[in-house]
Amino acid sequence: MSRLGKYVIVLFCITFFQSFGFKKAGDDEKIDVAKYKGQKIVIGNENTNGTIRDETIILRSGQVFSHAKGNAEYKFQKKLSNGDIHHIFGVIDRAPITSFNHPGDPSFFIEEYSHGKVTNYYIWGEAGAEVPKYILEDYTDILKIAR
Repeated sequence: MSRLGKYVIVLFCITFFQSFGFKKAGDDEKIDVAKYKGQKIVIGNENTNGTIRDETIILRSGQVFSHAKGNAEYKFQKKLSNGDIHHIFGVIDRAPITSFNHPGDPSFFIEEYSHGKVTNYYIWGEAGAEVPKYILEDYTDILKIAR
């Protein structure tokens, strides 16, 4: 087979695989996380007045981004396995309460969003507030997987 024939076959294969949704490295970074309305979990910490906020954003697709308040950039971190995605979202879905609101300085938080709205919200840091053990364990577990 001629060089030209091999070149045509390679181009055909690349076009064929891309048409079926196979992505090349870096495609995950093109998502506009700020406008994303799908299901996601945002986890991190902030100060009392909200001027400093560091977030890890986990999309239902398994894409993980980091973001700091005041910075317009959402930095792609990694893609989670399907098992990790189901585990993280399952942890929040199994929580016995949907909110816990005891901010302090600093505060730690877990927020779940669906259709652009908060569905589950946990924030803690207030001195003397007893944080349920499962919230602390879930926070640690999610961060361990996401980072």
